[in-house]
Amino acid sequence: MAALLRMSAEERSTGRTAEEAFASMPSRHGETFPFVLDDLCAMTGVGTVLADDFRTRPAEVAPLLAWPEQAAFLLPTGEFRRRALTERYSDPDRARANWGTADHRKALEIRLARDRYWDQEIRAEAAELGMQVVDIDGSASPDAIAEDLAARFRLS
Repeated sequence: MAALLRMSAEERSTGRTAEEAFASMPSRHGETFPFVLDDLCAMTGVGTVLADDFRTRPAEVAPLLAWPEQAAFLLPTGEFRRRALTERYSDPDRARANWGTADHRKALEIRLARDRYWDQEIRAEAAELGMQVVDIDGSASPDAIAEDLAARFRLS
């Protein structure tokens, strides 16, 4: 994480290949999950909590579960992710805040390619651990997804 913080926005967004960006993701090396756990542990007494975090890996979650079906990894389809990120970064100010003055089209393509590597890793790790992956294509409402997850987690 420290190495990424030393880079400029331009270096992070377009100064590396998608493979390099993927290899250097702090979440691949266990650097972000402790923050997620801290936040969840601070939520005592609030009942059932559904946590969705892009940076969380199945291998980090598995030891915390009573059974593998207590977790599901939501992965957007490639088309849905492209549509969502294209829309998100169509605002020049938001794109500049994330990617600096780099070529925003190139930065988006690198980001999408990096995320494909991430998705492949999550799918493989989840399968190895007997954990669920849910494909999100944008057709279901957030409420429908929450209902599906509640059923999967035996909450309803």
